[in-house]
Amino acid sequence: MVFLHGYGQSRTGWITTPGIISDKTLDQRWYTQFRIGRWENGRSVANAGSKFPNDDHSVDQFFRQMTPDTGMKSDMGADFQHETVATAIAASIDAASAQTGRDAVLVTHSQGGRAGWKVPAHTPHVAAIVAVEPGGAPEVGSADYQSLVEKKIPVLFLFGDYIDNGDPKLQATAAWQRMRQTCYDFAKAYTEAGLMAEVIDLPKVGFTGNDHFIFEDTNSAEVAAFVEDWLKKHVK
Repeated sequence: MVFLHGYGQSRTGWITTPGIISDKTLDQRWYTQFRIGRWENGRSVANAGSKFPNDDHSVDQFFRQMTPDTGMKSDMGADFQHETVATAIAASIDAASAQTGRDAVLVTHSQGGRAGWKVPAHTPHVAAIVAVEPGGAPEVGSADYQSLVEKKIPVLFLFGDYIDNGDPKLQATAAWQRMRQTCYDFAKAYTEAGLMAEVIDLPKVGFTGNDHFIFEDTNSAEVAAFVEDWLKKHVK
């Protein structure tokens, strides 16, 4: 497997353009935008029923994973270099394939998911894509969509909790519903074309309390086992 992290979550990273590190504090945004809960008076307040590991040590480690994106003008990731990231990931996949003699499963997260759709155009060695809460799916008929169709790549989308049952007063709730709908639209067209794509809403299959960072939640091992079973069924 090859993993591609999301916006701001690389812990260590390199940039391709010069920039200025913002001094803006974004703690509250990370909690509301990514459905963990709230950040109040310097403390983590997780959503009811959350699987986020909310002890002091885990919260400290969570924030230590973040890396300033100094090459961007936008603190919302609007100028994220998708094509640059995609070609770099494709090169990593090619190197892994040369070493192992096997194609790779590409696991993407969040904004990394948007770059991930471009990877198959640069390598023939993608066995499947597991998109963990991507920032949307390729538009049906687009170049990224056609690249996936031509190579018949199985696609699994995973979404956590607090989307259908999220706080309607938060902008993030409607935003995640819109992003997830693009994945439903993709999966419908893809399966109608005779290919494999599936959107899994984890609460509907028994995994509740997951936020945007599913792989960091306390039930991550169980979710990983679910993904492994899916891959065994749908990837040769």
